[in-house]
Amino acid sequence: MSDMHNQTKKYTKATLILAMVASALVAMLAWETLRSPGQAVAAAKFDPLDAGVQRQTQIREQQRTNARLEEIIRLLKSGKLRVVATPAKTTRKNAPR
Repeated sequence: MSDMHNQTKKYTKATLILAMVASALVAMLAWETLRSPGQAVAAAKFDPLDAGVQRQTQIREQQRTNARLEEIIRLLKSGKLRVVATPAKTTRKNAPR
C-alpha cells in the first residue's frame, strides 16, 4: 500500500510541476503580447490583397528550387559527382525488428 501511495505522490508532484511550467509559459506569452500589442494586431490583420503578393513570392521560391534542382541534375549527369551507398548504421530507429 505504501508503494502505491509513493507512486501517487510522484505523479501528483509531476503533474503540479507541469501545470506550473505551463502557467509560466502562458504568463510569458501574455506579457509579451502586452508589451508589444502593435505586433499582435498587425499579425492578426487579414488583407485579401496580400494573396497576390504571397502567390508571387511562392512562385519565385519555386523557380529558385527548380534552378537548384536543374544544377544538381547537371552535376550528376556530368559525371563529376559520384554517389556511393553505404550500409546504414544500426540505431534504435532503423534497427531490424
